[in-house]
Amino acid sequence: MWFMKNYGRVVHHAPAYAMNDEFSRVLHQQMEFFSSNASVDTRNRVRGEVSEIRLVMVENIEKIMERGDRTELLVDKTATMQDSSFHFRKQSKRLRRALWMKNAKLL
Repeated sequence: MWFMKNYGRVVHHAPAYAMNDEFSRVLHQQMEFFSSNASVDTRNRVRGEVSEIRLVMVENIEKIMERGDRTELLVDKTATMQDSSFHFRKQSKRLRRALWMKNAKLL
């Protein structure tokens, strides 16, 4: 914008490098500004922090997914144990009745 405002008419008819002397100062000032300005550094620092936070969140999501897999495994094992305990209870009742009947016949 600034360049076109100041050099807009001349730029179309100027030979190559004709505005270097005048515009090099402006370029130098802009380079100094972006090299030393705290707000630019703050922006870059915040971008870096956001990148770090993003990595941490990805790791956390992976851990949660692993934990979910382990939870599913525990649920499956719990269901198996519940079935086994039901079967054991049923078998133990049969055995108790059979032993009671055997004991009753001996008397």
